[in-house]
Order: sequence, then C-alpha cells, then structure tokens
Amino acid sequence: MTRLVLLLLVLLAAGCAAVRPAVYAGHPHVVAWNAVLPEAVRDDAAFPIVEERLPVGRLDVHLDRHRPMAQPKDVLVVLVHGGGGHGRLLAPIGLMLARAGYESVAPDLPGFGLTTVPSRVALTWSLWVDVVREVVRQERVRTGRRVVLCGLSIGGTLAWHAAAGNGDVDGVMVTTLLDLREAAVRAQVATSPALSRLSDGLGKGGALDGWWVPLSWVAPLDLMTSDEGVLAEYRKDPFVAKAMPFGFWRSMGRTPPAVEPEAMTTPLLLAHPGADAWTPTALSLPTFERFAGEKTLVRLSNGSHLPLEVPARDELAAAMVAFLEEVGGEGTEARDGAASRQGGGEGGAPEPRVTK
Repeated sequence: MTRLVLLLLVLLAAGCAAVRPAVYAGHPHVVAWNAVLPEAVRDDAAFPIVEERLPVGRLDVHLDRHRPMAQPKDVLVVLVHGGGGHGRLLAPIGLMLARAGYESVAPDLPGFGLTTVPSRVALTWSLWVDVVREVVRQERVRTGRRVVLCGLSIGGTLAWHAAAGNGDVDGVMVTTLLDLREAAVRAQVATSPALSRLSDGLGKGGALDGWWVPLSWVAPLDLMTSDEGVLAEYRKDPFVAKAMPFGFWRSMGRTPPAVEPEAMTTPLLLAHPGADAWTPTALSLPTFERFAGEKTLVRLSNGSHLPLEVPARDELAAAMVAFLEEVGGEGTEARDGAASRQGGGEGGAPEPRVTK
C-alpha cells in the first residue's frame, strides 16, 4: 500500500534531474565504467568514439559513432539501447563491430543519455520509434550503405518496431524480442508482477500519463549483469533516467508496430543470452516464430541481459558478423544455399536457422 501511495505522489515533472554534460568523454562515471568492463571490451585508442549531435525534429540527439580503422564495410549498424541504458552503454558492441570492419552509431533515446528534449515534447514509445527511424534515414542518405538495426534489451523490440514497414532497414539483430502488448510478458519482465497488473488497471485511459515513475519500480535493473563490479558501477550511472512518465511505459505496452511480424520479410537475427535472468529466451521465442522472413536463432552459451561474459560476447560478435556479411552480400552464396535446403524458395518462408 505504501508503494502505491508513493506511486501516486511521485513528481509531476522531471525538473529535479541533474544538469548533464554535453559529451561523455572524460566524465568520471564514464571513466569508472570503462575500468570495470572486461578488458577485451574496454575503450580502445585504436577505435576512438566520435561524439556527434543529430537534429531530429525538436530534439538534439546525441550519437556515439564507432568507426573501423580501414574503409568501413558496406553495412552500417544503428545500435539501439533499451529502457535501462543509453548509447554509451553499448560501446562494447560498437567496438566489436569496429574491429570486424563495420561502422556503427549509437543514439541516446529521449529521456536517457545526453539527448536534449524540449520540455513540451511528450516522451512516448512512438517518439522512440520515430527517432530510430530518422537516424536510419539520415545515415542511409549520408553513407549510401545498407543499414541494420541492432537492439539490446527492450531495444530489440524497438528495433523490430522501427524496422516494421521501413524500406530503409536491411536487417534486424536483437538479443531480446518481446511483444510488450502481452500482459503476461509485461508482468514477467517488470520489477513486480503485481505492480504491473495494478498499473495496467490504474493507467487505463491515460489518467496517469503525466506522472513520473521511478525506473527502479518498473524494471529489475539488478538483473542487467552477473558481474558484481559492473553492476555496482551501473547502479551509479547518472545517464540512465531515474524516472520516466507513466505515459511512456503505458505506450510501450500498447503501441503496435506499423507491420506485424507475419508480414515482415526483413532478415532477423535473435542472438539470445543463455543466462538472462531478466528476460529468459522463452519470452522472445513466440515473437521470433511469428516473423515471416529469413530468421536465425543463436542461443549464446551463457551471458546475462548485457552479455559481456565469455564465451557469450564472442559468440554474439561472431553471430553479428555472419549476419552482416549476409546482408552485405558477402555471404550471399551461403545464404541462398541455406534457403534452398530449408525450402525457402518461391511460395514459402524459410525456416529459422538455429545455433545452440
């Protein structure tokens, strides 16, 4: 009861949020975070992160750009964080891709990281989808290259929604693929299933959309990683939103994609961590099975929600590179052969390729 009362009394605005710097570089938390990461995925001077700003409507979106040392390959990756992260949190993924020859960009989505949001802009799931779509569009125009979305955590669902009906997206890679319109799924991934069900009832009609809800009440953030050192620093992260409007969380679980999975032909890779205590693989499989296009399921040997453990991170890197090679045409012969073997020619959708 006490928690419910606090929920109804939570601040009406985020005016108490701390003033944020213009860039991540040199910030004490960023330095400390980098120091606790596994050595293999710490910042590498050979692959410096370039911080940029991208105007998207009234937003000033902050981007981290990761470039390979040589000429980038013909596929660019847009990294998509979830509801407990920001673009810099995905720097290990950007580094792995840069080492493999791929350029990537990681935007901070509105409410998180260093993206500037005018006070009168409503924070909703649709806004997040629009931001990702616009980043894709601008990067495709700028580079002329194919573009693949890579979503971690709820960023996987966001990548799916941003790719739905979007001809600018050539592929989708995710570590989690949840349909948050399902009440049972929302209850399983929430901090408290009972609170999730209660908020579903209280929030009908948008009556609470303007109320700000602490992130810790919505998501069990301590399940982000199994590494205690990384978790301790993650808890201190000033760039992860401390609260978001109730309307954001409500819209996340109510907004349909432009096209349902059954009508999507965009190539899909689901590389799911094998020891994800927050969103177990079984929660993603129903959505994965609904996708009509060519799809690949890779079950990582281990790995928590943020899969930086060995061998999960190496398996994830290998799965992403194999997928990007196919999208870029480097694996065309192998892909065509696989489609033929799986009956994926005319008149039928290919069966998923599964790596255990």
